[in-house]
Amino acid sequence: MGLFADFVILGRENIYTTNIGEKNKMNKEEIFEIITRHTREVIPELEGHRFQSNDALKDLGANSIDRSEITMMTLESLSLNIPLIGMAGVSNIGELADVLYEKSQST
Repeated sequence: MGLFADFVILGRENIYTTNIGEKNKMNKEEIFEIITRHTREVIPELEGHRFQSNDALKDLGANSIDRSEITMMTLESLSLNIPLIGMAGVSNIGELADVLYEKSQST
């Protein structure tokens, strides 16, 4: 048996496998999928929507509270502890995924 044991972490709907001692880095597409999953949770009317990276949450009907909730849920899913002000200037879901990806690589 190796030095690191495999563990399964149960998320809300997903199961993640990781190794102790290794950071489990997600790619931008995975982060994008987490954002869209949380968007559907907060705004159920978007269940059938086909999300694009240039979709703006505001244009999809998310008010400021919805947008904050989606962002906070995503930060929690990614185990990131960064202030919401760090997302200022983000205009669409793709840019949000990019910012979160960069933040996840530096932690």
